[in-house]
Amino acid sequence: MISKRSKLFYFCLAIVLICSGCVNKSTSNASPHQVLAPKNDILSIFQFQQLAASIEKNLIIPGFKINGSTLGDNTIIAVEKELSFDKRSYLTTNGIETGQKTQERITFTNDRDHYLVFLDVIYLNNYIGNDLVYWKLADEKFKEEKTYSRFKDSIISYKNIIVKTTIVSQNEELDSLKLIEVDNSIVNFLKGYQS
Repeated sequence: MISKRSKLFYFCLAIVLICSGCVNKSTSNASPHQVLAPKNDILSIFQFQQLAASIEKNLIIPGFKINGSTLGDNTIIAVEKELSFDKRSYLTTNGIETGQKTQERITFTNDRDHYLVFLDVIYLNNYIGNDLVYWKLADEKFKEEKTYSRFKDSIISYKNIIVKTTIVSQNEELDSLKLIEVDNSIVNFLKGYQS
């Protein structure tokens, strides 16, 4: 049986792969939905690491405190190469074990309301722009399912970075307003961020 953590990992991996494949590198065949970026709008892997560190140090989410992060650890994630369309075996810049990792996780807690927030900050080689690109659907079929109603998630793109937000309530059904509050904090932080 696949654990919740594994499911979350595979979901994040799928989003990264889908988003990285959505950008056409040729400017002559650009679609109306494609955003082409000036070179200075694409963050380097070093700038990605600085951004993740700045989020950990400076992001303020009202009612939450930083609980931990993967910044500074040397954990490299190995993947089945087929899951990356045969591009890489590791989630690193060059796809091999010696590359720099392309994702960080920052965790926040709200002890009063028993909420956890997981921010997965993910580096892509391709520019995708600044946007809200995913919001968890309200699926009536799972409305009564306790596990389903206790988490919300969204994905925000920033230049060539994806920020996946997952908020989990340990005790009760989660209101979408809490995710909106968290995402507003992230968007406002990114709007003011200077790389």
